Amino acid sequence: IYVGLIVSSVTLVFTSKWPNKNQVDIQRLQAFDQDLRTPAIEPTARYDLKGIQAYKMVGWLSGITGLLLIFLGVWVQGTGGRVINLLTGLGAILFGLLFWKLVQHYEG
Repeated sequence: IYVGLIVSSVTLVFTSKWPNKNQVDIQRLQAFDQDLRTPAIEPTARYDLKGIQAYKMVGWLSGITGLLLIFLGVWVQGTGGRVINLLTGLGAILFGLLFWKLVQHYEG
């Protein structure tokens, strides 16, 4: 494994220093470099925000589930189950708030 790694590294270093004199390859690489530098989407493009409503629903459902877990956590017998339900409910509420805030941010 180490021999293959060393041989590959040495080959890569030496071939990177080898000058390419074929003009067709040089032009092709320059065109490829220019294509990589061109953005795929216009920065001023308008986005359709209809799909983001699903994330708002996920936020609401997570919040409701979190409230339900906290409410039921009060009724669970034993401290272990109560703590798990309360912490999971709090996490679900925070997750829902995060999604809701992100949707509000993108809706403007």
